[in-house]
Amino acid sequence: MDLEELDNVSPNKSFEKRFAPHLRRRLKVVLDECTIEEPAQIRTINFDPKEDIVSLEIAWPFRLPEPSGDSGDLWGTPNDIEALQRGFRKHLLQQKVGSKLSNIFQKEFHDFLLVHLNIMRWGPEMVALVETRAERRLAGRPTQVLDKADAATVGETVRSIKARLDKVRAKIKIWQKNEPSLNQGKVLKRISSEFREEMHGWLSIFRRRSQKLPDHEWRRGNLSDLRSWSSRELASQIAYEYLPREKGLRPTLTELRRLARSQIHQKVTTK
Repeated sequence: MDLEELDNVSPNKSFEKRFAPHLRRRLKVVLDECTIEEPAQIRTINFDPKEDIVSLEIAWPFRLPEPSGDSGDLWGTPNDIEALQRGFRKHLLQQKVGSKLSNIFQKEFHDFLLVHLNIMRWGPEMVALVETRAERRLAGRPTQVLDKADAATVGETVRSIKARLDKVRAKIKIWQKNEPSLNQGKVLKRISSEFREEMHGWLSIFRRRSQKLPDHEWRRGNLSDLRSWSSRELASQIAYEYLPREKGLRPTLTELRRLARSQIHQKVTTK
């Protein structure tokens, strides 16, 4: 009985004892021919601000075997090698490694920020005092399992807010053409006048959140600088405050951001 025939034999205790060494040697032969020659490297990193996605191209120097030309060999022909590639690609794409990779890059981003924000220069004791622990990010905020009706309400609310903020952004562009020196105060005054009814219920949240927009190119963020804010992010933050107060619902900010990406109906994650 050769190794190819062993694949079709029903395993039992005696079979395992007798043939496991053969299979071990077969596995070793394959691994010796297909192996990593040097450490992997990150070649390119691209940021997609619209989708909040970071895509990476990783060079993994994986050495494939050379075709032997012998049809009876494991890697006899180029088609055998191609079948190996297709199978391995399919296997990798089916793996649920998202959380593992996310945790790895989250840790790297965390370590980078300690240097980028000049926190490291204060020494390890200061770093220990200011570090954000993952398990504390949502501490004190009760979790809530949403049923389908509540989940639909959450999605409709955040998308409705985003649609109105899209209209606000379009209006600001028109105002800027007529008045290039438009500032934060004037923008807020015009929004309060023209969109009071459309923003009913969350206008005060909008005004407060608009005072805390992220800086852009070393300038303080403001509504008149459309590069410093997005409808999706601001809508998510507004809904994060509005829903618990008005609807008694407490979705996560991450879930709100996901729902605000599209105007079409999306299924909300429920348990």
